[in-house]
Amino acid sequence: MFSKKDQKSKVIKNVIFKKANLNEIIFDNAILINCNFDKANLNHTSFLNCKLINCRFREAIISWCNFKYSKISGTTFESSNIEYCDFYRALFSGVNIFINCSISNTGLPDIRDGATIGKSNLKNHKILQQNEELYRTFLEEWYRRRPEGTEWDWEASLNKRFSDAKVIFELLSGFWLSKGHIGDSNWAYLQAKKMEREQLKNELKLKGKNAPSFYHKIKNIYSLFSNYSIDFICGYGESLYKTMGTFISITILFAIFYYILLTYIYSIELPDTYLYNPIMISLKNMVAMSTEEVTNMFLGFDIIMIIQRIFGILLIAIFGFILGNKVRHQ
Repeated sequence: MFSKKDQKSKVIKNVIFKKANLNEIIFDNAILINCNFDKANLNHTSFLNCKLINCRFREAIISWCNFKYSKISGTTFESSNIEYCDFYRALFSGVNIFINCSISNTGLPDIRDGATIGKSNLKNHKILQQNEELYRTFLEEWYRRRPEGTEWDWEASLNKRFSDAKVIFELLSGFWLSKGHIGDSNWAYLQAKKMEREQLKNELKLKGKNAPSFYHKIKNIYSLFSNYSIDFICGYGESLYKTMGTFISITILFAIFYYILLTYIYSIELPDTYLYNPIMISLKNMVAMSTEEVTNMFLGFDIIMIIQRIFGILLIAIFGFILGNKVRHQ
């Protein structure tokens, strides 16, 4: 066991911890250079404010370890298993390797060039803040192990978990986009929008002095409605299936409207295939084509048809945009 008091600026160089069991070891404030932790089992080990330079953690099992404020450079975590660790404000620089590394229930670091974490590294494609019970366990344990003389409101962190998750996914989306990982970036963008939705729902549930004002409540309701609507219509501009499903649904709804209008109001005799005409009328209108059956109708009917055409043109444009992006990103 290393002493907390004697570790500041202490240099630990070329030490081999390979296959070692390191339990509650403290490296706080030390400088570790070319140290080998391959296949080691690290549990409740602290690297608080450490400098890790050219170290190796290949196939290591790293659980409940503290990397807060650490500076990590040229280090490999290849094929390691990282769980319940805290990388709060950890700074990665240089080339750090996370190939086949599994990260779960862990506070992620500041996402910059040195932290080459990909979607494949996130176990079950989830981050810690998405699971309330696991995040509660994580916060309670780290609060219990906090340095002496420090205080922080872990319950406040729990309450704003969706807000934090949204920021993390936005950072991941931007980082992956800058590296050309378009698919991963789009996935992170979708997750960020879903976290924004959960955040809005949480804010609407607040009571007492924490409750939002009437204006902000109306604003949140509108934002929540918009979020759900965009997801339902086109999957936030990412889903071909949802866009096509919306197109078909609107076509069918207007076809039913035209059938009722032509059959029961205008009493127009339809052919034996009575569903054919209304569906074709609606489908043609969705692609801005005119139909003889509905010419010279009343003004209100023309307005309804214009509204449907606007829906159709917008959905076709969105579908083309999504399809073009998917083809370009292949």
